[in-house]
Amino acid sequence: MSDYLFLPMPAHGHVNPTLAVAAELTERGHRVTYLLPEAFRGAVEAAGAGLVTFDQPDGGPPRFAAGSPPPIGALMERLLSTAETVAEPLRSLYDEMAPDLVVGETMSLWATMLTASRSAASARISPSYVFGPNSPAMARMAHGRGTDRPPFDVERMAAVARSYGLPGADPGLVWAPGPLTVVMMPAEFHPGRELFDDTVHFVGPALGRQEETSGFPLPTSPALYISLGTVFNDRADFFRDSLDAFGGQERPVVINHGSRLGPSDFPVVPANVTLAPHVPQVEVLARSAAFVTHGGMGSTMEALAAGVPMVVVPQMVEQEVTADRVAELGAGVRLDPADVTPARLAEAVDRVTGDPSFAAEVQRLGKTVREAGGAPAAADLLERAAARP
Repeated sequence: MSDYLFLPMPAHGHVNPTLAVAAELTERGHRVTYLLPEAFRGAVEAAGAGLVTFDQPDGGPPRFAAGSPPPIGALMERLLSTAETVAEPLRSLYDEMAPDLVVGETMSLWATMLTASRSAASARISPSYVFGPNSPAMARMAHGRGTDRPPFDVERMAAVARSYGLPGADPGLVWAPGPLTVVMMPAEFHPGRELFDDTVHFVGPALGRQEETSGFPLPTSPALYISLGTVFNDRADFFRDSLDAFGGQERPVVINHGSRLGPSDFPVVPANVTLAPHVPQVEVLARSAAFVTHGGMGSTMEALAAGVPMVVVPQMVEQEVTADRVAELGAGVRLDPADVTPARLAEAVDRVTGDPSFAAEVQRLGKTVREAGGAPAAADLLERAAARP
């Protein structure tokens, strides 16, 4: 039996892809412990893992308007704040556990600093694109900043590093490749995959997550599913445009508007539309002909696995990369947020549902997603890393 300490960034899009891997490890008799805020307890314990909590620094993800430079500096400040908050409890937890493997990710600076200070055996689970000098996502984040300076306060980075027992922090510490990176997407989907060495393994997403469907009116004929995920979903104007574009049709429409909007934001809901703050996404995708999505990696992989072509309306820089990749591969089209109108939404959906080449390509890609290995393949890699002397 091995002990694993999982240290993902405390955000659903970063934690959720690791849960099936943790469940696979616990089913094999290993012990997995997460360090996360209390809000993640239910999901972590459902995976058979333990949870040690910390109070997350105030504030949500940095926001920015469509077309503006991405707020990488603000994101890095938030990550540094978290690294600072967890420094003492994390060092104590590591010393108490003496885990066989620390499993972090690029965004969890606290994992990087801990493993550097303790010379600990480590691996990374990447829920999305691999970050580093050759990463298209990293290049896009840096674009438009107008400076070659690191996108964070170097002096603060050094101070936080010292709280972990490091003498300072080379800015390269943030993006330095680790001994093992497990990427939760198939290799074909990742742009520039040929630039990475054999420490990077593409295992595809962990599919088959369990959802509560009781009481939800699942569509009985091929539907249109619309969602902006869990972070950028307070866009009442976007959802009202969707109602205008698709309301009153024969085709059923399911809209997941998230928890920050409510009935008062949508005084008139057409009869063919199901509007809800939470939707059993996998089950709805299995009954859908098209998916209007923000392009979050989890949603994108689930759509490919279900064979559903997409209209991607990206809400942040990483999703712009995904929107471009979906379009490049012929699995859907990109629609920029600034260009959204009811007419353009309807035109984009008609395009992906009316051209059979989209369905053919998404079916082909779906096969690569389903056969990439998923959680069992990720667990195999982590087991080998934990067993290394």
